Amino acid sequence: MNLFPYERFTIFSNLLPEDVILRVENEIEPPRKISFKTLLSRPSADHYFSGYILNGKFSLTPIINYKNSFIPHITGFIEPHGHNCIIHVKMALNTGVLTLMCVWLGFILMACMGTIAKCITDWHFDPIILAPLGMFLFGYSLMTGAYKLESGDAKKRLLYVTEGVLEAVS
Repeated sequence: MNLFPYERFTIFSNLLPEDVILRVENEIEPPRKISFKTLLSRPSADHYFSGYILNGKFSLTPIINYKNSFIPHITGFIEPHGHNCIIHVKMALNTGVLTLMCVWLGFILMACMGTIAKCITDWHFDPIILAPLGMFLFGYSLMTGAYKLESGDAKKRLLYVTEGVLEAVS
């Protein structure tokens, strides 16, 4: 079981690797340069992902029309397998977002342990102990729930585009 949002799975496709690469390329909008114009414009509705695919290796991020810091970053590679292909995929949170959440949840966990230690040493239960615990549960649920919402859609889209079948999830 992963404590933080992370998925690794394999897609088997009956298409040739070149066909899969072409299909994935058609779903990718090249990364946009940051400028005043791009900040005000909306992403293209013709593409589902932003990123690149090069020599069978890819790095993608789903394009959404709203803000979600917990969107999955998708990496992987396409491997030929006879007349078919195997696509190895990893989905994880952005490294910066994961680091921020680890630090934030770590501080809350330390506050939680401090309030538990105080309650134990004083031999007195104080309802204030529930506040850091509630904050921890809220932060963890927010992170995993928002990630799962987006990763499920991205996985379905990858399966659709590659005309593949999901093999193993871990």
